[in-house]
Amino acid sequence: MMAAEVCFGNVDLEEANLAFSILQSVMKTGIEVRGLILQNIVLAGGSCMLPDFKKRLLQELKHLIATHPSFEEIKMHEHLI
Repeated sequence: MMAAEVCFGNVDLEEANLAFSILQSVMKTGIEVRGLILQNIVLAGGSCMLPDFKKRLLQELKHLIATHPSFEEIKMHEHLI
């Protein structure tokens, strides 16, 4: 397993997932700022420097928004990612 794959575990099996954690944090903010937050995610250093890390994170964020019931309220902001 690659080091960055640890960041994208299966949330249904309670594995660590960076995108899920990000979206949970977004859900704790006010509804009026959620779109701004999703537009301004900053990746810096470490595993973020691996090729295609950003692409994988964006795919994971979009997938979770589209399929996970916890994020129903932010489906309207999916296009901002």
